[in-house]
Amino acid sequence: MTALALVNGAKTTAPRGAAAFVALVIICAAISAPVVIRHRRRVLRRYRREPYAGPRYHLKMTKGTLAAIRRSDPGFDPEAFLRRAQAIFWLVQAAFERGDPQAGRAYLAPGLFQEWQARAARADGAARKAWGPVKALVHDDHLGVEVRLNHVGRAAPGRPWVRENLRLLDVGQTRAYLSGGHTLGVGFRMAYTTRIPGARTARRARPRVHETTELWLFSRHACVRTIGTGGVAGGQCPNCGRRLQLDGAGHCGHCGAEITAGACDWTVTRFRDYPATRTDIGNGAST
Repeated sequence: MTALALVNGAKTTAPRGAAAFVALVIICAAISAPVVIRHRRRVLRRYRREPYAGPRYHLKMTKGTLAAIRRSDPGFDPEAFLRRAQAIFWLVQAAFERGDPQAGRAYLAPGLFQEWQARAARADGAARKAWGPVKALVHDDHLGVEVRLNHVGRAAPGRPWVRENLRLLDVGQTRAYLSGGHTLGVGFRMAYTTRIPGARTARRARPRVHETTELWLFSRHACVRTIGTGGVAGGQCPNCGRRLQLDGAGHCGHCGAEITAGACDWTVTRFRDYPATRTDIGNGAST
């Protein structure tokens, strides 16, 4: 009799536990849904903001970190570093979108370049779209850097959608490692649109805005000093100042300086991206 009662009790407890779990999920969804919707509407408003005046810059470098860098590099300017990092970001993006990995080699460390080149090769079979009119222009007379922010379009391999209209929203220095050299992390928060060419329904044809963040690590040797103008971002060898041409080992073809290992200028040593949020452009409804 006791065993039978235990069995009956277990049968009645299981449905109650499942019902409680379902109720908890519904409550959590009801609480989080308004927050998610408000965030995605803010994403849409930020992307639609016109005229597009470029990204906002954020510095989180402490006075101690700045002083430590300036002990070996008195001319280091954090804001100029962020502008240079932004220029390299666009140069690498342009090389990837155009399917020309060699054009981005000067900005990436050897190990990262091999990984990035393989990724570009996998995407090389995807449909490409000609670059359209210039959306904005980054020009810095002090650095001698000019980068065009063009209309970007690419169909992802194995996916039907095309990514277009990439915009940087924020560029911020996030972290610093000064052991054995200088390594600074830069976060790039960006937004872009996607669409499905030839979609049969209006819902699938409607462009969507995606917002995501990437963390890039820029490194150089501790003895390297800031270059006033040009440099790798300006298409010049930071050692001899001539037009940058790399040989097979990643050295300057004119003076033999090691370019891609951080011996003369900043080089990107790591990428890290974070999940993107997505918002419809048509009526602002989140998906």
